[in-house]
Amino acid sequence: MNKLTIGIISAVTAFNLSVLAKALADEKPHLTLQTSFDRDGNPKGQLSGANFPSNLSIPLQSSNDLQNWQSHTYAKTDKNGDIMPLTINYDENKTGFIRGSSIDPVVREYQMGFTTWPYEATLDAINNNGLFISQNSDIISYHFQGGIPYIHADRPTPKTLLEYPDFVQNHVNLQIRSTNPRKTYLAVDPINSLRNGIALNWNENGMMQPRTDKWENIRFNDLEFINAYLNFARMLIDEFEPDYFNFGTEATDLALASTEKFDDFIEFWGYTYTVLKSEYPDLKLMVSAALKSPDTTEMQTVGTIMNLMEDYVDMYGISTYPYAFYNHEDRGNPDTLPADWLTQVLQYTAAPLAITETSWPAENINIQNDFDLQVTSTPEDQYKYIRELFEEVNRINAAFVIWFTAADYDRLGQTSDLSKIWEDTGILDQNLVARPAYTEWNRLQQQPFTPQN
Repeated sequence: MNKLTIGIISAVTAFNLSVLAKALADEKPHLTLQTSFDRDGNPKGQLSGANFPSNLSIPLQSSNDLQNWQSHTYAKTDKNGDIMPLTINYDENKTGFIRGSSIDPVVREYQMGFTTWPYEATLDAINNNGLFISQNSDIISYHFQGGIPYIHADRPTPKTLLEYPDFVQNHVNLQIRSTNPRKTYLAVDPINSLRNGIALNWNENGMMQPRTDKWENIRFNDLEFINAYLNFARMLIDEFEPDYFNFGTEATDLALASTEKFDDFIEFWGYTYTVLKSEYPDLKLMVSAALKSPDTTEMQTVGTIMNLMEDYVDMYGISTYPYAFYNHEDRGNPDTLPADWLTQVLQYTAAPLAITETSWPAENINIQNDFDLQVTSTPEDQYKYIRELFEEVNRINAAFVIWFTAADYDRLGQTSDLSKIWEDTGILDQNLVARPAYTEWNRLQQQPFTPQN
């Protein structure tokens, strides 16, 4: 966020506050907050001027005693004439933090995008999905999570795409042809979809096939595995020419599943980063962390890993699905989110951040078996989460945000319990009808994008 100069003028009588904020970096217009309080502490006043970042801090200077004043809420009229709340919360240091989901930056400093996950397994659906996400994104996520074509990647030097079999060529070419990204985020998973072991095999029978022969008991730190992964990754990097590359999606979940396997993965992590950084020095390399409930043992493990491995990433990706993987009450209601559900990450790392995966269901979830997950949620809850999300994104200065799926994928015919966690998280429903969350997404996406310094 831009640095702001704050001026405070206060009067001894009746406590009148006038706050002037000016963005120095590019001479943005002034913001004026004029507030009057009567002797009973009742606020009245108005906000005028340019919009401003939702995490703007206002140091208070006054001869009056503010010790017992905790927050005040004001009304702001947005461009549509709707009245939206603006709250100033005062802490023990008498610093006011302006908060309100209607208060957005003058420019958007984060990119917004989706994965290419389709809503139906037809060519028309893939092309339609690609068109929608291309028109409603600054960045597109291409996520290869279906395994590694081991026998084709197992050679001393990398192959080009044309040297891979048709099932690989066709999938890669369809991803590229069906989309038109401005920026590209590419993830190639060395870890399986359950995040408890090595990626499965991708062969002529499909993705996520069992590993056989010498690959059956391969380990993360075996040079044959590292070489096969790197060869496959190099080919995809050369084809997609990404701006960001993730070589360890939700790697922290592997640590929670198996410390032994994660110890092997640490060797893979360091070696892979060093090799790829030498070959692609301008490519932003990352591993992503799957956040858990704040102050839990699980989250402390995640944070410890992020801190220890900071020298082997250019930035960290953040995967966060609070409705599924946090433990607070009433998880389908964004109003119950812990205050630091996202900003908690700042206490563990100083590395740049990006939201590589997130979403929220617009329908109830009822999974009885493997995951035992019951969540009550509505389109309105999804809308509230998307507003909360982008407020918090400003607070952690995330470079981009990837919403998992643009449209519900009921028609895709996925039957696993795992897939049902995200099945109804689209901002379009299964009939491709826009939900309220799409309105907010579109409003934010239409704001001018200016990259972070």
